Amino acid sequence: MKPDLAEKLQTLRAEKKVNQRQASKDLGISQALLSHYEHGVREPRLEFIVKAGEYYGVSADYLLGREEIRRGGTPAGGGSSELERLDETLGLLFAVLGELSHDGLCAAAAVYLGTVAVNIFEALAQPEVSYDPMRDAALKAAEAQVRAEAGRAVGASGQEYTVEALKSRHPERSQALSEINDKVSETVNRLKMSCDIG
Repeated sequence: MKPDLAEKLQTLRAEKKVNQRQASKDLGISQALLSHYEHGVREPRLEFIVKAGEYYGVSADYLLGREEIRRGGTPAGGGSSELERLDETLGLLFAVLGELSHDGLCAAAAVYLGTVAVNIFEALAQPEVSYDPMRDAALKAAEAQVRAEAGRAVGASGQEYTVEALKSRHPERSQALSEINDKVSETVNRLKMSCDIG
């Protein structure tokens, strides 16, 4: 384990002004295990890192030393409110993936999100290229795989993952999720109207 993960866990707990006993209770682990994590004796699992990130208001990438910015809603460079909503919603997605801990779904989500990211980078590199049917097909195939794996993961978990259920379980991110969900619904409705579909 990277020594700075242990240091970050100690620092964040101190900044939150909670003792180890309270933090371990809030995080759902024993005080001894939290102490081991904070002193670098044991390496935490992904589920704990995601939960600790939510608890302390930072990203898992920050805890792991993959980004230097504490993501409490503001991406590097300040960002706009759209980026902040996206940041919060992706944080929720990663938290849910961590909760489900389903390898197939995580792999499918990585391919899907990776495909979206590559498409955005490609648009930045070649803005004059307006549409590539093969990239669209790759995105649709990745989405189909996510849906198939999500069905297996949710079936095994027994929990609901509707927007309302997520807002109830993750109230700290419910505003961003609602706003992005509303925007997507508006876009879909506009497309339906322009195509004269139900």
